[in-house]
Amino acid sequence: MTIRHATTSEQLRLVYPVMRELRPHLSEDAFVEQALRQMREHGYILIYLEDDTGTAIGAAGYRRTEMLHWSKVLYIDDLVTAEAARGRGAADHLFTHIVETAKAEGLAAVHLDSGTHAGRWDAHRFYLTHGMNITSYHFVLNLKST
Repeated sequence: MTIRHATTSEQLRLVYPVMRELRPHLSEDAFVEQALRQMREHGYILIYLEDDTGTAIGAAGYRRTEMLHWSKVLYIDDLVTAEAARGRGAADHLFTHIVETAKAEGLAAVHLDSGTHAGRWDAHRFYLTHGMNITSYHFVLNLKST
């Protein structure tokens, strides 16, 4: 499988159907605009895998960051495989690429947050199987509803 970088509007539109499975609240236009803005402003990198027909079957978005308690790390914002393509190794390939990137850059760790709602258990098993540990709770104060 070949990993490609989504850096143009056209590539992002190709990735949108698979990303919509993880981020259903985003329209295609909103996804393209937000991903391009994040790429420019915050170092967001979006990678994806295509099948033999040119259809995106998996995608991962990540960025480098640094915090006092984490040091320099690679943070995964998004990791998704199209439902129809699950079980074919796309997530393994994307995750391995991200981990190898972090190692090559001498980063301290790879981090991600994953929702706790029903339906995320397979994702959690994937992360645990790939050596990740649950190390904290993530708290949010939603300012739009206060």
